[in-house]
Amino acid sequence: MMSNYNLIAKSASLSLSIALLSACGGGGGSDTSTGTGTSAPQTGSVSFGFSDAPVPALSSVIITVDKITVNRTGEDIVIDRFTSADLDIDDEETFTLDLLEVQGMDNKIVVDLVELPAGDYQNLRIEVLDEDINMSYVMETDTNLPKIIKVPSDELKLGGFTVTAGGVQTIMIEFGLRESMTYNPGPD
Repeated sequence: MMSNYNLIAKSASLSLSIALLSACGGGGGSDTSTGTGTSAPQTGSVSFGFSDAPVPALSSVIITVDKITVNRTGEDIVIDRFTSADLDIDDEETFTLDLLEVQGMDNKIVVDLVELPAGDYQNLRIEVLDEDINMSYVMETDTNLPKIIKVPSDELKLGGFTVTAGGVQTIMIEFGLRESMTYNPGPD
């Protein structure tokens, strides 16, 4: 078995930046009625970004993400098409990111403004294409050779968040690689 790195969600966290925008119409108030006596579902715009802190002995931590799933009571919403000006992608099925290039304020938005139903979400899950040296890997500074990344259950499961109706929010996913990566030596 080849040596690899495990990426786990024990230290990954979510931080939420919220910009609430109030709608100003030319004619006064806004009407959410659908004309059928029921209100239209309220939504908010959400962007997702990735960020991390430096990790010694590694020059790259590359992950390829296949989908992001958000869960609210009785419903999974899957984001499996990605558009990001920061990553120069438009309607792609996956995105690849070097987590060491998104440290601190150098974060990257990986999903630009997706509409989600307003309300509380229990968790956010990130599916990583792991155990494939061409998709997700680390580069050690001393050997400059790629090592496979393994993600238990093929996904990182993070905490909950709230989408505010009519709001524009950015949810930043901070990996904390110093605590969330473990090295598993094996014969090369």
